[in-house]
Amino acid sequence: MVRVLRSVYDAMIAHVLQTPILESCGLLAGQGDTITRLFPTPNVSDNKAVRYEADPLDIRRILEEIDEAGLEHLGIYHSHPNSPAYPSATDRRLAAYEVWYIVISLRVPKHPEARAFLINKQHPGDETAEVVEEAIEVVEHAP
Repeated sequence: MVRVLRSVYDAMIAHVLQTPILESCGLLAGQGDTITRLFPTPNVSDNKAVRYEADPLDIRRILEEIDEAGLEHLGIYHSHPNSPAYPSATDRRLAAYEVWYIVISLRVPKHPEARAFLINKQHPGDETAEVVEEAIEVVEHAP
């Protein structure tokens, strides 16, 4: 199970709703199994309607900030404007970290659906990676 602070969960949903017809993305940090920080990033993909990509320099800066704060990189979130909250073949192929991947479906913008997954890959380009859903528990305070 992944725990997400209510303030982080709400900020993540607010971020993806800013551009509901385009994919949005960001990194998540915390300690143990609790996400306590959100790091929204611009989507620099050439086709933002169906793909997300964070600038490698942003990722590096954020990972350094996470490390300096004594936190762990726990997750990556992104939105699917028109598809289910489930990692696509592209999402599975491009997954590069052993973290939770939170996918937020905006098919019904008034009711975003967020789901968390672990993507277990056999090799870097593995599109058939095992996808394991993890329950999300929204909490008011970090343990």
